[in-house]
Amino acid sequence: MRDVLLALVFLCLAGCAKSNLRSCMERAAAPSKGVKQTQFAHIGELHIDDRVYHVATQRLVLEVMLAPRGLRHRLLIFDNDARLVSTYEYNFDSAEPLWCHGSRVYLFGNGSFMGIEPGPRLVLMASEDEQPIGNVIDFSNGPTSPILTREKQYGSSGGIEDDPWR
Repeated sequence: MRDVLLALVFLCLAGCAKSNLRSCMERAAAPSKGVKQTQFAHIGELHIDDRVYHVATQRLVLEVMLAPRGLRHRLLIFDNDARLVSTYEYNFDSAEPLWCHGSRVYLFGNGSFMGIEPGPRLVLMASEDEQPIGNVIDFSNGPTSPILTREKQYGSSGGIEDDPWR
């Protein structure tokens, strides 16, 4: 009996083990009442200043409607203890996060995210009446200070033929 109690205490103190990380992240980002999660995908890790952050995407719909209406998709950033650090919303018709490398999240297509400012080069590329769009979110300034940019990267945006700085 004593061994069972010690095991329970150890499990409680351990928190989210690596194998249980996805479940812990999903619980930390649980939707509010009346909202149903239709997708939760852990897409990778960001490495920023010797720290690791986990990145997930989430899709939500309103439950109470006869024809459920989707809400904006969310890009979620978690610390290594599965605590939600940052949330960024994007429209379903915008660029979709695909993978992470270093401090960057690469997108399928070009788009914009609520709460993510475009980098200075993107601003210069866009005309006054145009919203700057990019295919990379750079988190090198930290998980709460991302910058939207563009990068020539196969599999993201237009592929290697898409040179945004021409």
